[in-house]
Amino acid sequence: MRERDTAPRASLIADPTGTPEEAIGLRRVVTAALAELPPAQREAIELAYYGGLTQAEIARELGQPLGTIKGRVREAMKRLRVLLRPLMDFGGDPRP
Repeated sequence: MRERDTAPRASLIADPTGTPEEAIGLRRVVTAALAELPPAQREAIELAYYGGLTQAEIARELGQPLGTIKGRVREAMKRLRVLLRPLMDFGGDPRP
C-alpha cells in the first residue's frame, strides 16, 4: 500500500483513530517540525515527550539548570505552535 501525500486530517489530533496513512502523515509533519528546532530545544522536547521525563529530570540528565530547560521547552513549544499551525487550522479547530 502506498502512503498518501496528503496532509493528515486535523481531527486525527483530537481523535487518533484515523487511518494508518493519516498517522504516518501526522508523524512526518511532526518529525519535520522537530527538525526545524535548534538541537538543544529539540533534545529537551524529545526527552519530555518521547522519554517521559519531567523538566527537572531533563535538567539533571543534561546537567543544565532547571531554568534553562524550562526556557528551552517554552521556546520550542512556541516554535512548534507556529510550525504546526497549518495542521491545526486544516479542517477547523479540532477542540470540542
